[in-house]
Amino acid sequence: MKLKQLTVIFFSVVMLSLNVFSATEPANPNTLSGAKSHTYKMIGDTALRLYVYDAHPNASKARSAIVFFFGGGLMRGNITHFQGQAKALSKLGMVAVLADYRVKLRHDTGSVEAISDAKAAIRCVRMNAERLNIDPQQIV
Repeated sequence: MKLKQLTVIFFSVVMLSLNVFSATEPANPNTLSGAKSHTYKMIGDTALRLYVYDAHPNASKARSAIVFFFGGGLMRGNITHFQGQAKALSKLGMVAVLADYRVKLRHDTGSVEAISDAKAAIRCVRMNAERLNIDPQQIV
């Protein structure tokens, strides 16, 4: 009896796992409340965006910035994952950026593409540091 129960449990877990990883993820939004959205990379018709929170856009000197990449094990994730932290740090004087990138369930990609996107996002922030009033040596 125990073997039969363990077998049923095992196959139930396997089927649930397959169902979770075969699902699709909805696309991230084009805009987020309180943030300016900038496309940093196009892959076909997919636009990857940076969402910039800056509560002090007229500050007199360049400021520190933080770039957040949502979690999800490169499988899934949502751009709003660190939205609360981005808003809070922005109010404290930092420029906070949420970076979208490709993930398995939304774009059928792997770690190589995700890392390529992350590098491109950081390059974009550095290249636009003056326009964003960011000190390019103080990006976290």
